[in-house]
Amino acid sequence: MKLLGLDTNGKGRLVMYGDDSNYPIAYLSENGKTNEMIFQLQSKSKIDKRQVMMMIGKNGGRFDSLNKTGESINSLEVSSGGNLDVRVKYENKK
Repeated sequence: MKLLGLDTNGKGRLVMYGDDSNYPIAYLSENGKTNEMIFQLQSKSKIDKRQVMMMIGKNGGRFDSLNKTGESINSLEVSSGGNLDVRVKYENKK
């Protein structure tokens, strides 16, 4: 199920729900607290907290991802000045 409409502040948003039509799996809208546009994809499972988020604001853009327990595992941020900040919590080594 897709829901395209306005949030409580009158800003446009798109929300997509999983098979149960109760749990959102995709979200596109403005974050009212940070004034960033946010695109978020979440696992279909209610107990699996994996998700990826892409945010775009006046100071640049950011990409974050969470593992199945909900902790941040990597982050990539680009500022409006062109600075790049990369953070990786876990590194696969062979």
